[in-house]
Amino acid sequence: MTKKLTKNASFFILGCMFLMIVIIGFVFQPEEITNEDNESETITLVKENVALKSEYIDIISKEQSSNKYVPCKILISKDEMILGNTITQNQSFVKYKQLLGPKDEYIIKNSKHKVTHNVYSCLLTGDIIKKAKNNKISYVIDNARVTCDVIPVVLLKGNNVMIGNKDKTKTKTYQAQDFFDKLNDVKKRKEILNW
Repeated sequence: MTKKLTKNASFFILGCMFLMIVIIGFVFQPEEITNEDNESETITLVKENVALKSEYIDIISKEQSSNKYVPCKILISKDEMILGNTITQNQSFVKYKQLLGPKDEYIIKNSKHKVTHNVYSCLLTGDIIKKAKNNKISYVIDNARVTCDVIPVVLLKGNNVMIGNKDKTKTKTYQAQDFFDKLNDVKKRKEILNW
């Protein structure tokens, strides 16, 4: 035999269930996240996909070749001026590369000079972003990548290096330190590689 609940008892049980659902919903309600910073951050693209910094890495002979991958780093220091913009934080960019010496090749066609060393130079390319928030402006490098170029050279007497042009038809000689300094300058590096 089953007993039926009275109408008042049914309403009382339904009311208790409804009240429990409301209380549970109130207790587990997600908290509202209040944004204390009323100003939103604005981001402006200052320079897009440009050569930002060049870095001479090393000069490697055939005997110094290694199969190990080493980090070729380009470091941007806080307050460093890049293309007229003062970068506001330290940033580091890395490319892992095998630093290999030259193969048996000549600096130019029909030459008596064999390549003695490979010079490694890295280029940082990317965007400069301007961020403004609460009247504070900052500049950072974003969407950046590091590429590495290998320049075959002949190390000559008197601390000079000889490089060949792209077509391997002409040579040019530089004082070694002057050559390495040019690889640390974006514009001068481009002239050397495109000669």
